[in-house]
Amino acid sequence: MNKPDQTWHNILIFSLSFLCVLLLNTTSMAQDRVMLGVRFQDQTTIINTLVGGGPAEVAGMQLGDVILSVDEAYVLQPLDVTNILRNKKIGETVTLEIKRGDEILFLDLKLIRYVRADDVSGQDRPRKREIRDLGIAGQNAPNWTVEQWVRLPDGKDSLNVNELRGKTVFLLCFQSDCPASRRQAIPLLKRIMTAHEDDPSVVFIAIQTVLDDFEWNSISRAEAIFDELDIDIPIGQDTGGNQGSKTAKSYNLPGTPWVVIIGPDRVVRFNRFFVRTQQAIAMIKAAKAMSDRTPVKINAP
Repeated sequence: MNKPDQTWHNILIFSLSFLCVLLLNTTSMAQDRVMLGVRFQDQTTIINTLVGGGPAEVAGMQLGDVILSVDEAYVLQPLDVTNILRNKKIGETVTLEIKRGDEILFLDLKLIRYVRADDVSGQDRPRKREIRDLGIAGQNAPNWTVEQWVRLPDGKDSLNVNELRGKTVFLLCFQSDCPASRRQAIPLLKRIMTAHEDDPSVVFIAIQTVLDDFEWNSISRAEAIFDELDIDIPIGQDTGGNQGSKTAKSYNLPGTPWVVIIGPDRVVRFNRFFVRTQQAIAMIKAAKAMSDRTPVKINAP
């Protein structure tokens, strides 16, 4: 091979090598891309589409919600959200600060691999999961699987649903590392307790249904959070032996915080991510009066 031919040969080999590397990197980037499962209205962060079974829908996001921040980084346009997600990994949890009407809420979303709706098949396709299908409203409340209780009444070392028949139970499932639990749900619990402080027929229970980060979501951290708001109620710790909360599975809850209202007949009358104070008070009143097994419905916030 003469020198000019050798030169072109080297150029061709280099070009093909570069193309192979580029294709490999592009494929890797596509495989590692994550998704929230939302689409935005024009160049705003207003949600106008929720992908069925995507992280946003499963976490309880609603059409019309406005994303204000992702992991405490403020966003103004879809590109801001995209830029943040570029540095995230599949399976990683992000915290969204959203505006819903006059409320500011915090949702934890577990990111999944990006898939195109017209490209997926079989198990790669996100499974449609409606919010109304979560929880177990209308069913008998399962007994709680809790490894440790703190702040129980004197003389008791455990607590279960059967013992509370005849009472209306407000159960909060939470995690210490969940911003929405700390900033929204536990203060909500305090307000509802205050509204029922003279009503012994209503019992308040909190269970830390640990789904991940088992070291951080300890019972001592949970107690410290409740101490800050001067809340003194039974708190259960359920890690499922560091395999994930068994109570979360039996109550079919997708994450935290999750509110459950159990009627005096031990039937779950209500369950969802978020509820306003007055709605919860109305639900408790309705649950106390019910004797059949029909779930109570309230207007969504």
